[in-house]
Amino acid sequence: MIYIEIDSTKQINYIHNIPFDSVNGLGKTEEELLEKGFLIESMPAPEQIAGKSALAYYNEETNEVWYEYADIPKSNEEKEIDKLREDMNEAIMELTMLIAMGGM
Repeated sequence: MIYIEIDSTKQINYIHNIPFDSVNGLGKTEEELLEKGFLIESMPAPEQIAGKSALAYYNEETNEVWYEYADIPKSNEEKEIDKLREDMNEAIMELTMLIAMGGM
């Protein structure tokens, strides 16, 4: 059994894979766990999509787990690289136009 808790949007915000383990478990009974969360048999693995993070959701009525995928925010370095690429492409286009017009 896997123990999960969800927020008001049904997004899973807590997962414990061995809630009843004598050493690493949560030290609670099934009834205590069900007061705040849910017990599910298994959880599907998310797809690995480049540039996306998987957000897990749970529908308590159907006992179904699903994933939605969100863009991973770019770091400042990635944003700077994108800007440099744009600037470089613009410069190449300007130079190409100048050469084509016989300006060089």
